[in-house]
Amino acid sequence: MQDEHPDVRQPDLLRSKLALETALIGWRELEIHHARGCVVQVSTALDLAEVGLQLTQDNRTQFQQWLDSGAVGTVADEDAQAWHQKNTELWALVVAPWVLVQQVQKQNSPTNTRLQ
Repeated sequence: MQDEHPDVRQPDLLRSKLALETALIGWRELEIHHARGCVVQVSTALDLAEVGLQLTQDNRTQFQQWLDSGAVGTVADEDAQAWHQKNTELWALVVAPWVLVQQVQKQNSPTNTRLQ
């Protein structure tokens, strides 16, 4: 029987597992989690699985650096409203109790300066 919970001492295995657990999901399906304050927006400059890995490993120093730089943070109300109106699809990864979300990068689109 395959172990469903890779050992945190095997970061490559855990990172791979987290990468497989990412999925596209419509924002409206995530709004309840946003209302509970459990959604963390991740910049497109970061690897979503790597952020999940650092979260599972409780790497507070790295997370604080990302928070300070604006690479991760809460979802701004204006983003949440825009995503609701368009029912935007986002990449999502659950690292309980958090839901990490990341905007889908579009080719040939202008870069937004806020969390992407």
